[in-house]
Amino acid sequence: MLSAAKGDFEANPIQYINLQLRYHLGLTKQELNEMTDEEWAEHYAILENIRKAEAARKPFG
Repeated sequence: MLSAAKGDFEANPIQYINLQLRYHLGLTKQELNEMTDEEWAEHYAILENIRKAEAARKPFG
């Protein structure tokens, strides 16, 4: 039911990561489904590295 739906990582980590990969890297559902588990994990590791690097940058000004 919708009242039981949770949008946090712990509730459904695979779907959570898939949505991150789709949003940030522009991957399609089909592309995600065609990846091996290793490719999928590598893409997620790359995304995490990108996000850490972006967070470490100091704003201009």
